[in-house]
Amino acid sequence: MSNYSRNTSSQQAVVITIQAIIIIGLLVALAYLTGIVKAPSEQIKTYQITYRVSASGGQALVTYTQSDGTKSESQMVKTPWIKSFNFQTGDVVFLTAGNPAEGDSVSCQIIQDGVVKDEDNNTFEDKAACALRVY
Repeated sequence: MSNYSRNTSSQQAVVITIQAIIIIGLLVALAYLTGIVKAPSEQIKTYQITYRVSASGGQALVTYTQSDGTKSESQMVKTPWIKSFNFQTGDVVFLTAGNPAEGDSVSCQIIQDGVVKDEDNNTFEDKAACALRVY
């Protein structure tokens, strides 16, 4: 085998190895970004998430993320309305509220362990929406 053939084979092996490392690195980065894999420092913790809805008409139509991650059915509730669940690090939760009395105000809050993390105070509109990624 000539020196040229050996050099070409060695160069091809190096290129293939570099390409494999890049592909593996991209797959690992994608897994972290999409949440499929959690960083070692990102321990999974449980947090209490509280939903709060107020409406000037005394009632609201609400939809929210349940503790199992599924969306609730829309339901009419008396306001002020409060409901709590436990969620884990990385979960995404949402709360929507609508005031059936058009033109009346409605507001929502998502509270994590006693701290308001998101709120929507639509004073003169009949809809509000809140969302949170739990951390």
